[in-house]
Amino acid sequence: MAEVTISLRGRMRFNKLRVTPNATNVASTFNEQFQPEIIAEHNDPYQLEGIKDGQADPQDSGYAVQWPIRGTNFNTRDYGSSGQTILADVETVMQHTLRDRLGVYPSDYKFALVTMGFKQLCAKQESLTATYGAGLSNAHMSVTCIEEGLIIPETRLNLNMRGDAITEFVYVLLNRIHFAYRDINLARSYDWSVIEDLKPRVCALSEVILLS
Repeated sequence: MAEVTISLRGRMRFNKLRVTPNATNVASTFNEQFQPEIIAEHNDPYQLEGIKDGQADPQDSGYAVQWPIRGTNFNTRDYGSSGQTILADVETVMQHTLRDRLGVYPSDYKFALVTMGFKQLCAKQESLTATYGAGLSNAHMSVTCIEEGLIIPETRLNLNMRGDAITEFVYVLLNRIHFAYRDINLARSYDWSVIEDLKPRVCALSEVILLS
């Protein structure tokens, strides 16, 4: 966070743009003066119609929604030191993909591994983001310069971030300035969608956008 702030302020000073002093404190003090307004259901134009089913919420069902892979490594942040649990979830994901997406059932594993000689599973393509590079996806980014069809090793850039990481970062920033939605919790799908909606509108490092 400190590195991003220093870098942004340095660029703004270089371009002779005014830096707002104590911007975080100003925004926090302003937001603390207001209390969120709870809109009655019959007056809420954005009220979602549906059946109240407690089983539809992973938290109410007692399940923990986790992702075994984070960036380019195992997700030890959420799983802790439970390596076997991570491997079990990775195995479940692979089995689901092979069975439901590719039509390869456990009875066919011997044929695929022994007879056909498959020995590994590639979950990403190198330099894919260099081709599609229109933004950050939910996955990890790997960018490499390609010249005459060959990868230049010295230009490989590994960005261990993704769109979800930026969503979490925006959530932290909003909490620092006392965002009006006090009970927001990214573990809830609705709250996650709220931050996802705000992200493209309030998250930017372009000096022109910040000053507009």
